[in-house]
Amino acid sequence: METGKNHEIRLEGGYKEQLAQAFEHLFPQESRERSLEEQRALQEASEKREIAVMDRDLLEVALEYRADLTGLQSENACYRVIERGWQSNDEEYEERRVEEYDEVFSLPVRNHFSEERLPHGYGYKGGAARALLLRTLGIDSTYQPRDIDIVRLTWENPDDTQDAEVAQHWMSEATENASKIEVISDRDDYFTKRDLRMNEILATDDYIQCTKSALLDIMRHVIRPTKYELSRWHENLGPKMLAKILRFYAEAIHRYDEAYMGNLEDWRFEEAFITPFWLALQLDKACEISSDVAWRYVEELIARRQLPKYMSTIEEAAKYLIEFTYNFSYRHAPTEQFVMEDHWAQIDEDRKKSRRGSVRGMREDLEGDDDADSRDKQRKAQRQIKQKAKETAIDKAEI
Repeated sequence: METGKNHEIRLEGGYKEQLAQAFEHLFPQESRERSLEEQRALQEASEKREIAVMDRDLLEVALEYRADLTGLQSENACYRVIERGWQSNDEEYEERRVEEYDEVFSLPVRNHFSEERLPHGYGYKGGAARALLLRTLGIDSTYQPRDIDIVRLTWENPDDTQDAEVAQHWMSEATENASKIEVISDRDDYFTKRDLRMNEILATDDYIQCTKSALLDIMRHVIRPTKYELSRWHENLGPKMLAKILRFYAEAIHRYDEAYMGNLEDWRFEEAFITPFWLALQLDKACEISSDVAWRYVEELIARRQLPKYMSTIEEAAKYLIEFTYNFSYRHAPTEQFVMEDHWAQIDEDRKKSRRGSVRGMREDLEGDDDADSRDKQRKAQRQIKQKAKETAIDKAEI
């Protein structure tokens, strides 16, 4: 879905009202209320784009996105341990320990947003770190962070005597509170416990370190929760959790997508997330009124083929929408990125078809060889039978 020049949207009310107003302004009704079949088709297309990007070399992707990776270096991978919980079919809460690695890269800072420099051992997180990355990549060479959040990296500076002074000078809300300086002693633990993948980043005045996930999401203008954040969403699936997820996304979109209400041409939204979140928002608002209103809304969605027919309770509908939105991401990016990724996905699909065709041809050749062998064996057996019958007839004649 492409966006033209959007005039500034004035939003009023709480986060739900603001999210509803933004959706109504940005997306036509047919985009907000797609059928199940249409939703699944959009989801499949989105997943193919994700796979196509992940299957390509990082430098190739960066080149197409016009991101400058000069000086890119590979660092020690990020080791993650995530406790993932969920409710099984018998409604008993279970936990699973997940261990994995994510690639980490570093880049030299080439375009700083400030003339001032931090003392040794201090760095940036959040928006300030992303600003350095966006400017260094050349994606937005004039980007200025809204806030500057300072951290102290203990492996470079274990001394806390300057924390108060640094906080007072650099952080507007920390004039008398040195605890605003976050102390980081374990890089991997810090990366793992972020709320959004785009926040898996740290920077100093000299270098930037981030996970591959963060680098790709920032280049592709994607807002999505981390696995750590998702692991906290599987408790008590139902209307209350639905409201929590909606609030999370509303705040993330408002805070991080500064472009979605601006004047942008040739940008588009990832459509896969639109209908599920719109339906979730309406169901959440209906639940606030009464359970009867919420159930009537669920019945209406079933009748319009926007929810499966087997839904029999409000909780089931809420759980379905949570599961449907669980792995979705919010994306507002240049149209050319979507076009390129669809092209990559088509190339990958053609290769798969070609391989399947080759395998099928080999199988048919083998089966053909087997058939030929079988026919030869049958003819040989028939000759043997005839020969045996002939010999038997001769023996009888002699007798």
